[in-house]
Amino acid sequence: MCGIAGILWAAAEDAPTAEDAKAAVLKLAGRCGIARRGPDSLDACVPAPHVALAASVLTMRSSGDATQPATDERGNALCWNGEWFQ
Repeated sequence: MCGIAGILWAAAEDAPTAEDAKAAVLKLAGRCGIARRGPDSLDACVPAPHVALAASVLTMRSSGDATQPATDERGNALCWNGEWFQ
């Protein structure tokens, strides 16, 4: 069972620094119990100045990389709840 948390600030100028935003969404994930839902991985990212995402992962069937949120070099981020099938 995975979990996803996010924080959206109304305006980019109201948002904290990226480091503080990441800490805030990880704290939210802990308070809401999301961290317990996926003991294999818990991480966060700040894909935009006013957005912070956190995701936890419980790997059930694969032995591969279970790290979320998935990000790319352009700053795009993806969190999902469920399994990816090939």
